[in-house]
Amino acid sequence: MSGWWAAIGVGALLAVVAVREVLRWRGGRWFGGMRSGSRPDDEES
Repeated sequence: MSGWWAAIGVGALLAVVAVREVLRWRGGRWFGGMRSGSRPDDEES
């Protein structure tokens, strides 16, 4: 059963990374407006 928990953990980590990457290039226009502007990446880099 421990193998299932390991697979779930890895899947969760991959899901979090995937969501963060998508939000970086696709959700920037949605969430960026709430934080600082339409191009938050320019200010963070």
